[in-house]
Amino acid sequence: MKLPSPSPSDSTYCVPADHLAIRMLANAGGSLCTLVAVQGSYSRRKGAQLAIAPNERTMGDLADNCLERELVSQARSAIATRSPRTVRFGKGSPIIDFRLPCGSTIDVRIDPDIGPSIARPVVEQLDQRRAAKIDLPAHEFAKPFSRHYIPPLRIVAFGDGGESRALRRLGSCYGADVSLRDAAASSQQLSAILIDSWTAIVCLAHEHEWERVILLWALETNAFYVGAIGGAKTRAARLALLDELAVPPEALARLRAPVGLFESARHPDALAVSLLAELVERYERLVDEMH
Repeated sequence: MKLPSPSPSDSTYCVPADHLAIRMLANAGGSLCTLVAVQGSYSRRKGAQLAIAPNERTMGDLADNCLERELVSQARSAIATRSPRTVRFGKGSPIIDFRLPCGSTIDVRIDPDIGPSIARPVVEQLDQRRAAKIDLPAHEFAKPFSRHYIPPLRIVAFGDGGESRALRRLGSCYGADVSLRDAAASSQQLSAILIDSWTAIVCLAHEHEWERVILLWALETNAFYVGAIGGAKTRAARLALLDELAVPPEALARLRAPVGLFESARHPDALAVSLLAELVERYERLVDEMH
């Protein structure tokens, strides 16, 4: 059974949590709180953000509700003085009645006026699957800081079985753009698919005769991950075929099989969880490299 031609309904996509704050400011403007320094073990990476709208609605995640409420208060003061500021929380903080539960120390920069003219170009770049950044300039009470963004994880999955459908369902919860494709796609159809360095390509079809065309194409792209399902015999036959087709060793080394964090998943949902965890782990490395 072939899948229908790709359409918007074939792609399940939610906004990644990492992009929520800047997207809100692109629409309404407001204050932007950015985690610019971490000492100790804090549960968010440097660069994590919280946006505060003029009506004090918040979007984003800095891991602590009490911290976020305090930042709303701090943003009011920053708005009143019309100047960015960096506030320390934890050891050495001037806010003596506030403690972080993890015992770490963090610095949060508060920019009180990030309007759509600043935020919207970032969102437009991300929507075109291009990396973007905001340069927050130096101020009397704030050092300069550049916040980099990369496009969301994109997964192109070939096959119409339960594994593909489970991957699409679970991937959307994380915020990935998951596109299901026909495993019998022609070379011309494959060449029309958008692939970039933030995209993973996975063959989840049990009809492995379609893999020849898909894998030859996939291994020539700049996708950060190329993988295919199949047992030991299938994997050996696949590698032998690709070797006969003169696929270079460095390209073969890119092929991940079996896929996922654990082998021999015996249920579509189990395979999808295992595979998604592996893809997210690799994608998160790319995010870390930008910070």
